[in-house]
Amino acid sequence: MCFRLAVTWVTLHLLFQYSYGQILNKPESVDFDPNTETYYISNIGGSSGGFIVVDSKKKTTEVKKEGKGQYLGIKRYGKYIICAIDQDNTKENGLSDEVALYDAKSYKLIKTISIPGAIQLNDIEVDERGVVYVTDRGANQVYEVNIVSGSFNPLLKENNILTPNGLFYDLKTKLLYICTTNETNNAIYILDPKSRKIEDKIAIPFSNLDGIIIDKNDNIYVSSWSNDWKSSRILKLGSDKKSISVLMENENGMADIAYDKVNNRILIACMYKNTIQVLHL
Repeated sequence: MCFRLAVTWVTLHLLFQYSYGQILNKPESVDFDPNTETYYISNIGGSSGGFIVVDSKKKTTEVKKEGKGQYLGIKRYGKYIICAIDQDNTKENGLSDEVALYDAKSYKLIKTISIPGAIQLNDIEVDERGVVYVTDRGANQVYEVNIVSGSFNPLLKENNILTPNGLFYDLKTKLLYICTTNETNNAIYILDPKSRKIEDKIAIPFSNLDGIIIDKNDNIYVSSWSNDWKSSRILKLGSDKKSISVLMENENGMADIAYDKVNNRILIACMYKNTIQVLHL
């Protein structure tokens, strides 16, 4: 089923903004642990890259990347910090994109899981069983990863979803929500990871979708970039899936987004401004 959407623009007065000094360098993704009030932020700029941890006392710890890859998606789960690493892989250098597991207390690398054939691992989600899902924008794939055994399986048939990027696992329905990054013809796909069947498709009349979350009232939010990648916006799709609102638009480089369900707020990684913006719902 594909819905036709009515688009409205909303004037929104927000926000809180965190820059954490000069430590952020093109933050691409963010996650938040409400139990410890700790932020996890992936950095893709500069030579150190890696990710940043900001605890409840605003103490910042920089974890430098292993190797030369870019750390894109980041997720805190249990005793792990899980990262999607996009390697500059070619046939010549033999590198593979990886899912990396760090200890959430020591920040030491525990292990990496190589995904041969992956082109650009991007966003990460974890279900209630501890199964990791990661999008591959370059290879038009979503992988299911067992972080205990290190095994992985593709969930999509060949080119079933083009340029999957943003990913959200809905604990209520046990379904994956996937948004695409194209200049035109973007959509949100709803995938059952068990049957590997696409349950629904919602066409979105905006370019280059990036992050996606669902709030406690079943509203869907996505970030969307302009075709020249100079500006981006936050879109809200109502729970009826029949209308879409533009909540905000700026040139801060709003990339991936995360949902803090305890405080009912959206966290926005702003690559161009080197900040994390917080949108209270």
